[in-house]
Amino acid sequence: MDERPEPIKVLLVEDSPGDARLIREMLKEVGTGQFELAHVERLDDGLEHLAREPFDVLLLDLNLPDSVRLDTLSRACAHTSEVPIVVLTILADVALGVKAVQKGAQDYLVKEQVTPDLLARSIRYAIERKRAGEALRKAHDQLEIRVQERTAELAAANEELRMEIAERRRAEEQLRQYQLIVEAANDALFIKDLQSRYTVVNSRLLELFGSIPREQVIGKSDNELMPLEHALHNVRDDQEVLKSGKQRDFIKKNVIEGRDYWFHTTKIPLRDDAGSIIGLVGIARDITERKRAEEAQKELLRMKDEFIDNVSHELRTPLFSIQGFVGLILQRRVPDPKVQQEFLTRVAQQTDRLAALVDDLLDLSRLEKGRLELQREPTQVAEIVERVVAQLVHMAKEKGITLSTRMDARLPTLEADPRRVEQVLVNLVGNAIKFTPSAGRIAVGATLKDNELVVHVTDTGIGIPPQAMPHLFTKFYRVDGSATTPTGGVGLGLHISKLLVEAHGGRIWAESELDRGSTFSFTLPLKAGRG
Repeated sequence: MDERPEPIKVLLVEDSPGDARLIREMLKEVGTGQFELAHVERLDDGLEHLAREPFDVLLLDLNLPDSVRLDTLSRACAHTSEVPIVVLTILADVALGVKAVQKGAQDYLVKEQVTPDLLARSIRYAIERKRAGEALRKAHDQLEIRVQERTAELAAANEELRMEIAERRRAEEQLRQYQLIVEAANDALFIKDLQSRYTVVNSRLLELFGSIPREQVIGKSDNELMPLEHALHNVRDDQEVLKSGKQRDFIKKNVIEGRDYWFHTTKIPLRDDAGSIIGLVGIARDITERKRAEEAQKELLRMKDEFIDNVSHELRTPLFSIQGFVGLILQRRVPDPKVQQEFLTRVAQQTDRLAALVDDLLDLSRLEKGRLELQREPTQVAEIVERVVAQLVHMAKEKGITLSTRMDARLPTLEADPRRVEQVLVNLVGNAIKFTPSAGRIAVGATLKDNELVVHVTDTGIGIPPQAMPHLFTKFYRVDGSATTPTGGVGLGLHISKLLVEAHGGRIWAESELDRGSTFSFTLPLKAGRG
């Protein structure tokens, strides 16, 4: 039998029990036996652990009871230079995470965005990067020793020609060894001379340039390999490192083959034996996925804010209306019984509107927490379709829209929750009426296909822009209606419909052509699915 690899020993310094428990659960989810976690809540306790036993990596929260921010990292680095460090930040402190990497940490993670795979990759990356740095330093030290030994031999031999040949061979061997280290790395590694021309590149960097041959990169600068705007930024960063003689970290966006990529690049001055700077060494890590995750998080926060605004508006409008009508009646300013009846009817309508919004919010909460139980019973979908059409036909007629049905003659009885199926269908048909202009047509149908019953709502409405199609069923998302009459809503109907259909074990999708109309379809399995 193959021997199982030793687990990676992780020391977590985190004063939040909830965050610590989440990290522990994530490491368990990656795979049993891959990681061995020790947890302490104070930095002093963590330093004592590091002094007593070896660890492969340190997960370090920067804000602890006995130390805060970059002082926490400085103290940890001062006590252990061999253990790689991954700092933990919150979304509001991403800049602090970047500074921590510049001060010696191998990586940083944003707590709100950590996933089990990202956590495991970051731990392994930190270990690999630390080892790579140590290997580079050891290789450099060994090369210096060998050069000194060889120089002594050549001086003793006093043979200038033989010295030149040996030095050339030594340089070639040095380059070969360094190239082996560079090629083994997962990150893009390169060496540039004082004119920012590439002298050594690894395969990963060539991939980023479109897998072009190495000889088409060596001896060239970024001005010849990428768009001028990005090239000028890179050259300017190179000159900053070469002039200051200090390591620098940069997070920049580059365009490669028409696509945007984000890189975290570390550039280190390269010196000769005399200490003179002869170029720089660069390590570039692709952080495009991380940046996209950050942008997605920002978009979700924006949509949440918009959702709160919309909900506030949707609640405030009927409440003001109810308050106004009831106030007039209570003040006896509407003595006519017919007018009172009309006002009370409007109050009832606004109350129904409020109840529907609250029901949507409660349904969303229960569905996302897995707490909504379907009340399955033998269900005739054709009856639900006829009931929904009868319920909404007057709304359609008010807009001059023809609402019809077309269904297969014999549809089987399903085990489903009829109230929830009706809720989905009311939402789809209601949306079709909203977005179909006068004299339009809407058809609601149901057909049997394979082992599923397919329900579809087809309209001749305004259609949906192509860029909106991937987001239709996303929570809080509303199609921009700037070219149409505002339709209200908070962006939950289609998302709730999707969750309800999936709870039945079905699928939901949309097809649309701008200015021609749309078709929304969902399936219900003949045999009861999950939920």
